[in-house]
Amino acid sequence: MDNLKICTQVFESLPNDLHNNGVDIVREAAVIKSRRWLNGSTISVYFMDGDPLVHEKVRKYALEWTEYANIIFDFVSDPTNSEIRISFEGTSSNSKVGTDCLSVAKDKPTMHFGWLEPDSSDDEFSRVVLHEFGHALGLIHEHQSPEGNVPWDEPAVYRYYLENDGWDRDTTFMNVLKRYSHSETNYTEFDKNSIMIYKIPDSHTRGDYKVDWNSKLSQKDKEFIGKIYPKVIFNVIGDRIHPTEKLRPGDILQSENTKFSLVLQGDGNLVLYPTGSINALWSSRTYGKNVDWAVLQEDGNFVIYGEHSALWATNTFGNTAAWLVVQDDGNVVIYAPNGGVLWATNTMQH
Repeated sequence: MDNLKICTQVFESLPNDLHNNGVDIVREAAVIKSRRWLNGSTISVYFMDGDPLVHEKVRKYALEWTEYANIIFDFVSDPTNSEIRISFEGTSSNSKVGTDCLSVAKDKPTMHFGWLEPDSSDDEFSRVVLHEFGHALGLIHEHQSPEGNVPWDEPAVYRYYLENDGWDRDTTFMNVLKRYSHSETNYTEFDKNSIMIYKIPDSHTRGDYKVDWNSKLSQKDKEFIGKIYPKVIFNVIGDRIHPTEKLRPGDILQSENTKFSLVLQGDGNLVLYPTGSINALWSSRTYGKNVDWAVLQEDGNFVIYGEHSALWATNTFGNTAAWLVVQDDGNVVIYAPNGGVLWATNTMQH
């Protein structure tokens, strides 16, 4: 059998992250929650060495992820401003997982492509680059899902990776055989078409079971990465909300004169801006959270919810609210039915 060219996923402090629901596996892929980038991040990528023709092909296939994820890959010429650094030295392919890239010294690579050459096939570039950049976005190997149920012939697997890659039993177990338990993961079904799965030869399994190389993002890969890094479509819904009405990520309350905008951002932060400016007048300071919505409750409290809890609130419960409004003077105010002020950002502009 030909030598399988596969990668190792490179973790920092792995054991601590595989407990207490540290892994989130949903439908077709697996992601380490603590390794996710902030939604909407620009991740800078630097080539440390290698052929310019290979650089161009790596860039082409890496950018496919950004068609479905709210992430920007910015290819830069200065390693000091980079999060991902790519080397083509050696014979292996691997990547740090997600934000573990940030723990690596700026003069060291976070990703390797050991066998890509200018004359490598487009399928090989697509397969390897999409897979490694999937790791860089926080994804782990699909065949390690608790729903994988791969009927491994374990002695054959250990023997193969020892003889062909020099892997010891621990390396083979962590990268191939380990299945995340139900208590460690959230999961549903297994996707044999995922870009994050290895080729599984029939000789590595018992019975008649194999998985061929995947060189393209599966439909479920695209859907999953879009859920992890959702693209936010901004939508102006008026200048005010009333009790029980919600703001969802991307919704904007804009003053009647259009000069001020209150935005529930995709990064979880509720921010008041002068319209068209990036200089915030006020924010809830909830950036980096997975926010579901903000709601003006019937008890008078305005609350941001996400991650199964209240993330921020005006603490105006116990009152009857009439509405929350973005005023033409730049102040955001919750009014009572009698016209009294229950809460305000105190951001009047003169």
